[in-house]
Amino acid sequence: MTSNRHRQPQFDLARARFCARGFGFGLATLVVGCTPSAFEVDRLTPPDGAQSMIFALETSDRLVVEAYTLSDAPTAIRRTFERNSSARAEMTALFYEEDLERLGLDPGIVPASTAESSSRLLPPFDVAVVNRLDASDQTGWRPLDVLDGALAAFRTPDFDFAERCAARGGCYDSASGSMTCLSPCPESEIEPVRPPAALVVECPAGWELEPRGRFCDPYPEGELECDDGTFQRPGDSTCQPVGRVCPEPGTWPTDLPESSAERPVLFVDQNDPGREQDADGSIARPFHRIGLALEAAESMPNTLVMISEGTYSESLVLRGAVSLRGTCATATVLQPTGGDGDDSGTVISVQGTSTLEDLTLQRGAYSLVVRTPEARLRVLGVRARYAAAAGLLIQAGDVVVEDTELSARYHGIELSGGNIEARRIHLFGAGAGGVAATGGRIALDAARIERNVTGLVLSSTARATVARSVVRRSDDLGVYADADARFEASSSMFGAEYDGSEASEPEGGVAATGRADVVLTNAWFVGVQSQYAVLAFREGTSSKLEDLAVVDCLSSKSDVVGVHIGGSLDAARLRIDGCAVSLLIDGTATASITDAHFSATDRCLETAGAVSGERWQCDSGRINATQGRVSITDLALDGTPDATETAPCVTTLGTHSFAADRLRLGLEGRDGLHAKAESRVVLRNASVVGNAWAIRASDDAQVELERFDVRASLAAFRVSRELNVTSQFIETSRISARRGVVHDSQIGALIPGRTSVVDLFDHVRYVANDRNFVYYTEESSD
Repeated sequence: MTSNRHRQPQFDLARARFCARGFGFGLATLVVGCTPSAFEVDRLTPPDGAQSMIFALETSDRLVVEAYTLSDAPTAIRRTFERNSSARAEMTALFYEEDLERLGLDPGIVPASTAESSSRLLPPFDVAVVNRLDASDQTGWRPLDVLDGALAAFRTPDFDFAERCAARGGCYDSASGSMTCLSPCPESEIEPVRPPAALVVECPAGWELEPRGRFCDPYPEGELECDDGTFQRPGDSTCQPVGRVCPEPGTWPTDLPESSAERPVLFVDQNDPGREQDADGSIARPFHRIGLALEAAESMPNTLVMISEGTYSESLVLRGAVSLRGTCATATVLQPTGGDGDDSGTVISVQGTSTLEDLTLQRGAYSLVVRTPEARLRVLGVRARYAAAAGLLIQAGDVVVEDTELSARYHGIELSGGNIEARRIHLFGAGAGGVAATGGRIALDAARIERNVTGLVLSSTARATVARSVVRRSDDLGVYADADARFEASSSMFGAEYDGSEASEPEGGVAATGRADVVLTNAWFVGVQSQYAVLAFREGTSSKLEDLAVVDCLSSKSDVVGVHIGGSLDAARLRIDGCAVSLLIDGTATASITDAHFSATDRCLETAGAVSGERWQCDSGRINATQGRVSITDLALDGTPDATETAPCVTTLGTHSFAADRLRLGLEGRDGLHAKAESRVVLRNASVVGNAWAIRASDDAQVELERFDVRASLAAFRVSRELNVTSQFIETSRISARRGVVHDSQIGALIPGRTSVVDLFDHVRYVANDRNFVYYTEESSD
């Protein structure tokens, strides 16, 4: 507390022809050459509880006002007055239970002000007394209820306690209950924002991590144009044939098993010169037709039928344990009975336990059909192509497919029941879905799925898993899951090729509707061309994402979204680069996201739903939150955004709540946070750098801060009052700030009035601002 001990009063008592002796209670003793004709003024005892006093001496030609701090003892005031016929004076003492600091006064002379617009009257007193003196007598100290005369009109420069306290390095101490100035104001520690964990990227064999560590490249040495009958599998650096290498024309493979009772071998060669009626299926006298070999095999379980090179037009049904093998996939071709023009038949229907190897199946409605629950089929090194409906139709049974190419005019694989495991397959050129499943289960490993209208179409109760695979260059979506379908992908790449023209619109993303369930782990979406969203999960769906990257959204549209959530989302270690909007959360959605890194050209987050998260880094994008709620721990928005955009780092709107603990807002050229229209914002450990302003509240919004560091080129805090045109009520917003620092701004707080200061000064330091507090009237607010 400021004290005036050992300070000389600065008005001239001699001129007033009186002197003071023993002006005590801790004040300096004053002697101004008193004469023997002086008499003592009645002693004055300050009232109990008084902490400060204003003492006024008024003569005929002047008024001098001084302020004192009262000490505990002594408690009596003594004065003397010189007898002089012309001496007239009035002494007034005003006592206060508050100290001078709260009164906005310094010890000593109280300066007078002549500018009414920036001046104030003396503070209302708790107790006042007056003593009028002349040459012969005094009235004695008498109680005074109301000031009058020159003292009543005396004005001193206006006082802003908060500004005065801040200028002295102080702040309010709300714990005292009286909003006293705490000086110096203690500094508050701000916990730093923790960065997100890096993606855990596990590359399959032969794949290579790209330089920035976001995804694995399936073709690190380059993607090849392969000849017919070969394809480049993910992770391979060369084109590999479908099935075994072809033998010399007109010869049988050299690795044929010996025929035995346990494993009979029958041969088919339609080009054999022998007579068909003499054929017995031996290598010397092969059957001319596959059907004859199958008839013979009915009495010989576990038969292998070897088929020579050539094109065979037969619709086949495999019953029991019988297998077919060609000389090689490009040389042995099977098609329905109707030949090249047959789009309605089936090449092979499997009803028992069979293996198909080194064959090409073409034409017909279906190349290969499995319908019975007891069917067990292995497909090795087979090409299925040109079917009108599907290359492979599975309605029941169990199927294993390896090193195989499947293509058809409608679906590569159509699945309504049963199970299929496919490894190292090439699914391409389907006019609808590379895989179309309405039921059953399909597992794809090291698959290459490309140039289909949609890579996988899943509905009803279908289950599909994709691992170590590439799904890309789709004309529409990479994957579409609907109804109660479930899709899982791991260590796989999804993408498209885009030549930059508006007509080139391949997509390659993943969409889910209905009650579909999607799980993506170590999934990489690279160069996906999307007209709307790379990943779109609608209302009612559930999705789980781990170690997922969306890299380089390509679109002729300016508002393409990385991930759109309408259902529920659980995500960990998420990276989204190059999309206009990284995350779009609908009002129906709930999302929990930890360890996310976004680089957006416009918005990192657009949400009307319920979002929670930890450790988010947003480069160059902003957050727009309407309705719903957001709660994030460790959130940073940094970088240089698009210069054409001027929206603040964070905007909250409507009946929305936004909470962040450990927050950093610092987008270059952008304002900090703007809370609008009844939204509620709570920030802890916040560091905010704004362009024009750092934190703004308008339209009845409420913002609460604790432990913060804010600054802006214009106003660090801005609280607005607006007239609601509809209700005709003045809507008052509020920013409540506690334990922080406001610094290096033109204005620390631009607020409606002085009553708002208490909200922004509780253990808050104002440092190096041009002005700490600026108040505006209701009429001038915008």
